[in-house]
Amino acid sequence: MKKLIVICLFLIVLISFAQAQDSLKYSKQQVAGDIALLISSAADIHPNLYHDISRQQLTNKIDSLVKTLPDSLSDLTAYRTFAEATAFINEGHTGINIPKLIRAQRKAGVFKTIPLQAVDFNGHYFLANIISPNLNLKGIKVTVINGKTSADIFKQMMALRGGLPAFRKASVIANFRIYLAALGITQPYLIDYIDQQSQKQQVEVTGITESEYVAATTVVKDTKNYTFNIVNNAYGYLNFKWMDNYDGFKRFCDSVFRVMDEQDIHKLIIDLRENGGGNSALGRLLLDYITITPYRMAGESERKVSQGFKDHIMANKNLYGNNYDDLLKMPNGAFLKIGNDDFYKPEDRKYRYKGKVCFLIGSNTFSSANMLSATIKDFKLATLIGEPTGEPGNDYGELCDIKLPQTGFIAFTSTTLWVRPNNDKTDNKPIYPDYIVQKSPSGDDNVLKFAVGWLAK
Repeated sequence: MKKLIVICLFLIVLISFAQAQDSLKYSKQQVAGDIALLISSAADIHPNLYHDISRQQLTNKIDSLVKTLPDSLSDLTAYRTFAEATAFINEGHTGINIPKLIRAQRKAGVFKTIPLQAVDFNGHYFLANIISPNLNLKGIKVTVINGKTSADIFKQMMALRGGLPAFRKASVIANFRIYLAALGITQPYLIDYIDQQSQKQQVEVTGITESEYVAATTVVKDTKNYTFNIVNNAYGYLNFKWMDNYDGFKRFCDSVFRVMDEQDIHKLIIDLRENGGGNSALGRLLLDYITITPYRMAGESERKVSQGFKDHIMANKNLYGNNYDDLLKMPNGAFLKIGNDDFYKPEDRKYRYKGKVCFLIGSNTFSSANMLSATIKDFKLATLIGEPTGEPGNDYGELCDIKLPQTGFIAFTSTTLWVRPNNDKTDNKPIYPDYIVQKSPSGDDNVLKFAVGWLAK
């Protein structure tokens, strides 16, 4: 009997989630009010919110956006509106989180999305895989979905996130299914595509749950933040995906470079192409093992003091500890200088690597990984191979949440301007590799192949 009650309660929860997806609405006034609060709060918190667009231009764009809104908006429509509003600022570190209700619905399995894994976009089509339970198609070129061309869909999706074009494109690919839902394209999905035999085809599919999608696409995916292996007893390959857990990463590096030394390996590839950032101290730690050249990871940078950021720090004391006590004592509107001309001398490491090394970078190399790439580039600490990074060398970061009272959504913006190590504050370009190698349309890892060839020279 108790088991039956539990099952019934679970069904009630699922039904309420499903109903909420259709019934939860926000008024135009609520959304407009929260957008206004978001922009005013971000302007207080951000070192220079209007670095790419003037205050008046931003006001005009948001006013035009609000005028087009219906009287009532669903969670998804509101999410799209906030995404478009923050995208006007044109910065990867200012945006909106996926609403809590949608995340709960995805977890519960009642929010279904297109069974399509987008891999890339090439001008007129999405290179993708269909992973429906009853249909598995690899490497197709999707040209139309529900009557909308892929080119139009891509253009609309690019308007949902700010930042450099390469970063925005990477965001589109990574968030394709939720973005498609936000655009109002729902099941059933009628997909026009070109198959691997260059034949035009059409198929109709229905949505799948998040767990079904994850099961179909991440069966062999390595979820560790950093991994290492020696390939063919010829070179080391360190895949550095995320900068987290300083002590754990130190133990990892000690082990990696001990093995490299013991096995007399003098060629090393460090892959940053999936690294979205984290704790920049891990980047500095890694450099301790591969260089003796003094360097700095940032120029004359500054962090803005605001009440919003102070509140954020106090609400996350377990994360910040006492590291920001000086900032908490400063008046709002002031700037804390956090960069200077001092160079960092790499610490001595028992197993310092002295061989040939290159780093792989690309559009998903972001935040602290972008800072690491800039350091390597500006001080010529190693060779960079791949594609330009996903953000400029002079970049805004160190996020602060903005809670929006009328919708309950959570936005985020930057508190800090990180100036690239060479201290050129006028540079608005990404970090360019020493050797530009573009992704292969076939899916082959030609960037890694190039790096292996470069090591062999």
